[in-house]
This record gives sequence, C-alpha cells and structure tokens, in this order.
Amino acid sequence: MTSGLPEFAVPTAPFRGFDAAARTVLDLLHWRLGFGLWVVTELVSEHHVIRVARDERYDVREGAWYPWLDRYCNTAAQQAGPQLVWDCRAEPIYAAMPPGAEAPVSAYVGAPLWQTGGAMLGTICAFEPLPQMDEILGGLPLLQVVARLLSTVFVAVVSAAA
Repeated sequence: MTSGLPEFAVPTAPFRGFDAAARTVLDLLHWRLGFGLWVVTELVSEHHVIRVARDERYDVREGAWYPWLDRYCNTAAQQAGPQLVWDCRAEPIYAAMPPGAEAPVSAYVGAPLWQTGGAMLGTICAFEPLPQMDEILGGLPLLQVVARLLSTVFVAVVSAAA
C-alpha cells in the first residue's frame, strides 16, 4: 500500500546502544510528523540536556542545555500542558511562556521518558518555528509508544551495563 510518503527503511539488526535507537526514532518521527528539531533529553541536575538531536532549524548541540528547551520539556514532563500543540499561541500554558528570540517555537510535541521506578529519565520533544496543521494531532499515539519504547531500551541498556 502506498501512503504518498517517501519510504523510510531501517535495518532490522539490533541497535548498538540507546543513542543509536534514539537517533533512528528521531529520524522516523521527523519523517512522519515533520518539525525542524527533534531531541531526546536526559534529566541532569534538573535540566534537560540534549542527549540526541535531529536538527534542521535551531542549531542546537548534543550535550548542551538551553533555558527555552527546559521550559517546554518541563511542561511535557510534568504533564502540565498538552503533549502536542500545533500552534502554541492558541494554548494558554505555552502562549504564556517568554518568547525565545534565540529559538522561536510555534509548534511543539513532547512526552516524558521514565525509569522503571517512576523517576524521570528525560523527554522526547520536537519544536518548529512555524505553526503546523492540526493533522499532526494524529501523531500523538506514535510519539507516546516511541517514548515508552525508548524508556524500556534505556532501562535495559543500563541494566545490562550494571
């Protein structure tokens, strides 16, 4: 069956660690949902540090943290606002955030990543400087499943290393 989208092919061999799995997931989500920046963050001293990024718009660096990114990731992590917003100006919690001249965000999607005991691991998030069409709302179940899978992979990799 043809969906009208270009093909996305991935080898079926096991990933070589969490970062490789996360990078492939970000490529898949970008292919399926768009957005100029996809990140997997890791919670380090209460900041969301970018562990893996797929960036076409914001010029972020892996291993860095950004105050504007923290605001959005914390909102997703605390489940204080919708996980997917196609126009942040229309959603009060996101519209009230200070505008980021260094990183304008008009559309956002994010989900928390959890460790087995319920402690926060980080987030998987995407950002776009332009509002998106509301059709992306159908991508939320995919994001939620991927977040759960990445959480599971992370826990398995850490357990295997111990």
